[in-house]
Amino acid sequence: MSKLLSSEFIRVLKSRLFWFCTGFLILFLCLNTIYVYSNPAFADIHKLLRNFYLYNNICIALVSSVFTGMFIGTEYDECTIRNKILIGHSRLNVYASYLVTCITACFSMYCIALCIEFLFGLFITGFPDTTLIRLLFDFFCILCAISAVVSIVLFLAVLCQKKASGSTCGILLMLIMQIWTESMVFSLSYEEVEGAQKARYIFLVHLFPTGYLSEILTGNLWLENSPSLPVWVLITFAVSSLLGAFVFCKKDLK
Repeated sequence: MSKLLSSEFIRVLKSRLFWFCTGFLILFLCLNTIYVYSNPAFADIHKLLRNFYLYNNICIALVSSVFTGMFIGTEYDECTIRNKILIGHSRLNVYASYLVTCITACFSMYCIALCIEFLFGLFITGFPDTTLIRLLFDFFCILCAISAVVSIVLFLAVLCQKKASGSTCGILLMLIMQIWTESMVFSLSYEEVEGAQKARYIFLVHLFPTGYLSEILTGNLWLENSPSLPVWVLITFAVSSLLGAFVFCKKDLK
């Protein structure tokens, strides 16, 4: 397992896809931060603005889906996965190594982009108005959401076994999920729903990683200083990981 992980981490560091996604994320987050701070429409939400550059995770799900789908698809197309199994590595270890590698790579991309974006925030509003405990908790929640995104896209990549079809399915799914959960978060923020429908919206937002990322961005996880634990998004991660491992162990390699 350690040999698999070390070889995959080396491939990631040498991958132009990894650095392209990192560069895109840096550019997008910095431009988005500048846009929000320069837009008069956001002038009244000072508390959100002061911490916005720390939780500006608006496109990390899409970038993670692009990287995971294309990285795993390339491994299939180049027969790297088949070769690892032929030399004696178990299918479960191979799948687990790809899951850990993609999660680590995607979270690393976010952390690198956040460090650059942090400098913009310091120049614009100064040091963030937050506590260390809340900051660490939110980063843990972001890691959980990224893990769920990666596990879902990896499951789709295992089903498709082709870079074009696997990455396309993953990106489209995350895009649809992003739009759907954003609409629910918008409705919840402006109290457009209530009763059973509101409870259903909250459940779905916390179940899907894109919705959970939006909740972190808007600060809704800390209502009345009581954090909402990422239980449902971790369940999503566990279910998709188990399904992906099962399919990978049973499905014939093309």
